[in-house]
Amino acid sequence: TNFTVTTPPAQPTITSFAPTTGPVGTVVTVTGTNFTGATGATVGGSAGTGFMAMSATSVMFTVPAGATSGVITVTTPAGTATSTGTFTVTVPAGPVPTLTSVSPARAVAGGPAFTLTVNGTNLLATTTIEFRGTQYPVATANAAGTSATVRIPAAAIATVIASFPVRAFNGSTQGTGPTTFSVVAPATTVAYEDFERGTKSGYGADTVGLRSGIWNFSAALVGELFNDRVNQAKAARVRPGGFIVMNFDKPTGAGTVTVQAANYGNDTGGGFKLEISTNSGTSYTQVGADVTGLTNALTTYSFTPNQAGPVRLRFTALGAAPATTPRINLDDVTISNVTAVRNPVGPALAAYPNPTADLLTLALPGTTLAARTAVVLDLMGRRVAELPISAQAQVSLRGLSAGTYFLDVAGRTVRVTKE
Repeated sequence: TNFTVTTPPAQPTITSFAPTTGPVGTVVTVTGTNFTGATGATVGGSAGTGFMAMSATSVMFTVPAGATSGVITVTTPAGTATSTGTFTVTVPAGPVPTLTSVSPARAVAGGPAFTLTVNGTNLLATTTIEFRGTQYPVATANAAGTSATVRIPAAAIATVIASFPVRAFNGSTQGTGPTTFSVVAPATTVAYEDFERGTKSGYGADTVGLRSGIWNFSAALVGELFNDRVNQAKAARVRPGGFIVMNFDKPTGAGTVTVQAANYGNDTGGGFKLEISTNSGTSYTQVGADVTGLTNALTTYSFTPNQAGPVRLRFTALGAAPATTPRINLDDVTISNVTAVRNPVGPALAAYPNPTADLLTLALPGTTLAARTAVVLDLMGRRVAELPISAQAQVSLRGLSAGTYFLDVAGRTVRVTKE
């Protein structure tokens, strides 16, 4: 018998396809050579549906659900042909989405990935959210289309940017009403309580776990909206008559207490008072006078309870509950330990005027202070600065933050207040 040598089938090739763009469901016609016996086609790696080999030079298929833009392939018994061009899968225009708010509205640069909640209308499972110039797919969306969540990676907030718009897209339709998000720098000062680790979204009375310990919040919450006045991403927000109070004792007393406060958003007329307890919260005594006339920018307020032993603090917004405005923000509470500073036996160092906004004149009987150096200590005994003393025995406190300090000169110490 004879052995028959056959000619192997020729490899297929793709010369063109039409159309070159379209949404899911588009019928694509591919033209080429050697398509006899073709068994299937793909676009962007996804198998086309409704495949049909019409001739040795033409096949058809439908762009499947979930397909992404990419090259087209046609498979035959002799091999697979790949197109040189790319088919672009487009997203059809959808209803116009509207963004009214996002939560949170701030993040600290260098922080972890987080879930962003967007609120508005026409927020669908297919919606994408543009955050810092990149579009991210929605993770969840409610049935009404009024709320959705999206996962924002840590890389998107790695660096500081003052503010930028957050936008929603339904396919090629850009939404209206972009809202603003900010990436802020971490706090540069060490705060005893900065509220960054707390979460509380309602005004109802409840406990909140914070960096320093458990606090009780009443008519108060942890605010992280755009209108909250914060140093990083969060601050306490308190309604009139509401309060935040330590649910634990600070065992080393309270020498000086500082807190930053402001009106929330566009509210006006807010104020607060500070109270201290030395019996684990059984009773409280007010420290200093009521603070009134808050502005819409965080301002540092200082109190000097100088109370030794275990203490608790309570901050109460002025006004009567259940009023809802004016709301106030409180942030970065610091509490120094009680520090006793005594002069050695001998003449006392004097400073005047005290308090002062800048220049202090120093006097130490029997000692020439000109050309000496004044060492500045905070209330916890930490060195803050070294300041030269002029020929007029004056020291400039310009550059120091408002608060109380100790000045040490020639072994003598005086307590001064910078306004």
